[in-house]
Amino acid sequence: MYRILLEKDKGDVDPWYDFMLHNVVAGLYYSDKQLNRFNAIGIIPKEYISKDYYELQNMLEQIPKPSLEQYFSSIQKLDFWSSMPGDAKALKSLMFSLNTAEDDSKKETAAKNFIANNTASMYCEFADHFKKK
Repeated sequence: MYRILLEKDKGDVDPWYDFMLHNVVAGLYYSDKQLNRFNAIGIIPKEYISKDYYELQNMLEQIPKPSLEQYFSSIQKLDFWSSMPGDAKALKSLMFSLNTAEDDSKKETAAKNFIANNTASMYCEFADHFKKK
C-alpha cells in the first residue's frame, strides 16, 4: 500500500494503482473480519522503517472497523472500474463475495465460479486459496 500511495502522490493516474489499492483495502477488511488484521499489516519495528511508513502502519492498525468497511464499500464504486479488464472486475466481485459471505462454503463457491469463468486470469491463483482441497 505504501508504494501504491507513493505513486499516486507523484500524480500517477493509472487505474492499475486504484485496482491494487482496492485489493489491499479488501484484503485488510477480510483479515480484520478474520480477526487477523495485525498479521495482515505485517508490523515492523519503527527502527527499521521510514517515518511515513511507520505512520501508515499505525493508521492501518487504528482504523475503526466501521470505517474500514466504509472504505471497502466506497472503493467498490469508483469510476476507474469501467476501464479495468474483465478478470479484474471479476476479482472485484470475488473480493466482495469473500467479504460478505457468512460461511466458508459460499466463499468456496465464489472462488470456484471465479476460476471457472476466468480460466486464463492470473488472479485464479488467489481464488484457488479459497477452494477446499
